[in-house]
Amino acid sequence: MHQLFYPIWNSIKSVNTKVCVTIFFIGGVCVVVRDNNVIDILTASDDRYSVMLGAMIKSIEIHATPKNNINITILDANVTRDNKIKLINTITSDKINIEWKPVNSQLIKRLNAKGGSVTITPHYYRLLMPWIVPETIQKLIYLDCDTLILEDIAELWKTDVTECIIGAVENPWSKMPDAVQNYMELGIDVHTKYFNSGVMLININSWKSQNISDRVMEVTSMNEKHVYAWDQYGLNVVLANKWKELDQKWNQFAEDGCEKSSACIVHFLAEKPIDSSYPGGCRDLFFKYLDQTEWMGWRP
Repeated sequence: MHQLFYPIWNSIKSVNTKVCVTIFFIGGVCVVVRDNNVIDILTASDDRYSVMLGAMIKSIEIHATPKNNINITILDANVTRDNKIKLINTITSDKINIEWKPVNSQLIKRLNAKGGSVTITPHYYRLLMPWIVPETIQKLIYLDCDTLILEDIAELWKTDVTECIIGAVENPWSKMPDAVQNYMELGIDVHTKYFNSGVMLININSWKSQNISDRVMEVTSMNEKHVYAWDQYGLNVVLANKWKELDQKWNQFAEDGCEKSSACIVHFLAEKPIDSSYPGGCRDLFFKYLDQTEWMGWRP
């Protein structure tokens, strides 16, 4: 049995990241297995949100324990080279690995095949997961880039999702009848819980085998006039009663305040602290993390 570090070259050619895997042979067949101490995270960003992405990744680094390697794949919606370099220079730990995945026209066509007339915005990019995640990855954490991680992300990673497709947090602001207004037509019970898709712990094998991405795009296209919150509508329709409820602390909305000491992830749901009009919920907390990045001192 051999342990190797596979290099992953991202779009900034001077930056090299490593992912630890174990290679063994069964009947002459080479099998590659990702090591247990690797935590895989997926996020997405355009250039405007790169400031928030920097704060989010720094918050992961600050609270991570040294025993874990964290591989962060960023779905890249035209983040500039300068901001990519800032992000890379923000990271000081050799345990944090970054891989950029450009969202190109070929990937967009994958979604359009089932999405019909749906306009593909960055909100839908996480649905590209089946085509960009290596076969060695069986579980990952999806995080919106407008989040802050206030606890070791390994604590969320420990959650067992082998018997479900995803783990997520119920949305305290929206109920199924409000967010999926044609729920009766779709055969969904009125009491079905509705989750926020900004933080998801995903069973990749189940997601792929049940064609979740294609089904979400298809149901979104077929019910376009009812769509609320982009792909979150389709995710809640396709995954109705098929998701594991996580504690609210893993997706605490910033607008509800930062005084809840139990919050492990804060999510800036509506307006963002990068907007000059932001009303202030958890604003100081965001800039506390941002000022530990290459964007130190930046203000809208």
